[in-house]
Amino acid sequence: MADSVSSRDTAALEQQVASLRARLPRYPLTFLGVIMIVGAIDFADRSVLAVVFEDIKEEFGVSDTALGSLVAAYTVVATLSVIPCGILADRWRRVWLIALGFLPWAFAMFWQGAATSFAMLFVARIFLGSIEATNGPSSLSLVGDWYPFERRSRIMGIWRTFELLGTAIGAGLAGVIATAMGWRAPFFVFGALGLLSAAVVLRVLEEPERGIPDALHEAEQRLARARGRPPTSRRNGPRDPRSRRWTTGTCRGVSPRAASHAHPPRGSWRSRRRSGSSRPRGSRHGSPRSSGDFTP
Repeated sequence: MADSVSSRDTAALEQQVASLRARLPRYPLTFLGVIMIVGAIDFADRSVLAVVFEDIKEEFGVSDTALGSLVAAYTVVATLSVIPCGILADRWRRVWLIALGFLPWAFAMFWQGAATSFAMLFVARIFLGSIEATNGPSSLSLVGDWYPFERRSRIMGIWRTFELLGTAIGAGLAGVIATAMGWRAPFFVFGALGLLSAAVVLRVLEEPERGIPDALHEAEQRLARARGRPPTSRRNGPRDPRSRRWTTGTCRGVSPRAASHAHPPRGSWRSRRRSGSSRPRGSRHGSPRSSGDFTP
């Protein structure tokens, strides 16, 4: 009876795993490429302002303290916007959130380039910070639902690398554009790139079903336990290689240490003690020593 119930449970788990695998299509790496480029553009704007600091200081006649307030105000508002944008990413379509977030982002970049006073530039910078976090939480959630559990860390590492590279690329590109066309030009160029990014995101990316890779991983772990094998990970292998020895018969599901006490290997001192037998003194492997052996 127990075997029939166990077989039915195993069959149900196999069906569940097959169903979840069918619901997780093989999303192309093109999606990751788009997310990386979008993240690089999003991070590039953070270095544009630092490149043109001296030009802004000369244009508006402000102090270094005022320039520092531009960075501080942007950072504080951007930090406060992370949690609300993360809540939106949990409740709304993430592809749309990224694309629509680039529209006010581009407007803020145009606003900074067209600023006629330091106060106008300061307000534009605060507005940019308020919508800066629309990309980060949504992109992170999309990557987690696009690719299988065992590839997630590697994929997110690549994605994170391009975000950091965006800061360096943005600084270099902004310096070249500002030298050739003036300090306002980089803001207009990156604003146009933001509008292009919104169009590409809507055109290329697909909204995945939430939580399928995690549900598939959990189902595969339960199926492995139902089949009498230790839960494994394709990245790390078995949780304890020694547990393979103790996942059959009456020791199934018992830790290796507990199993060794419950059913010690035949011939061990623990099994002889439990059976009431003892090894004769001066013997080896249960056989008496010869009379010629040295006995201390």
